[in-house]
Amino acid sequence: MRLLSLDIATKLGWCHGNTGGGDPVSGVHALPKTGEELGPFLHAYGHWLKKLLEAEKIERVVFEEAIMPNGMTNLTTLLKLYGLIGMTETVCFTKQIPVFQIAAGTWKKAFCGRGNFGKSAKPYPPITRCQELGWTVKDDNEADACGIWVAAVQRVDATSAMRFDPLFREQQKAA
Repeated sequence: MRLLSLDIATKLGWCHGNTGGGDPVSGVHALPKTGEELGPFLHAYGHWLKKLLEAEKIERVVFEEAIMPNGMTNLTTLLKLYGLIGMTETVCFTKQIPVFQIAAGTWKKAFCGRGNFGKSAKPYPPITRCQELGWTVKDDNEADACGIWVAAVQRVDATSAMRFDPLFREQQKAA
């Protein structure tokens, strides 16, 4: 199954691949700076997402669920974040692609072994984990998308997910 994961933000991380084997492809996509204007911002994202879904023949999409803000962000940022989530759901609904969300703590625990770290952790565990897997990532957004992707693979194709387990990878190297 072709699975796409998204770390939704104005500089969003993405990762996609076949759940049944092989390493995924990942990257970062910076959305345009539009100030308080939501229309052009969401339109640009929807256009990019639609093209990616079609080009990569994506069959399922997962993204990190939004958390309730703790008062440290402004209204425009919230509207953009929730707008990106709504646009993701809408584009995927139009293309009949199932979508699910995964909690930050859930994917972090599945990918890094613990779920209680923030973006300021040094070294940043998802980047370290990507490096252990031999994946080169540009930043924390891309690393998060990779972590979300691995956790989603574990959820939808548990047998194939064994290839991301450190013990299983060591056995493969030794063989």
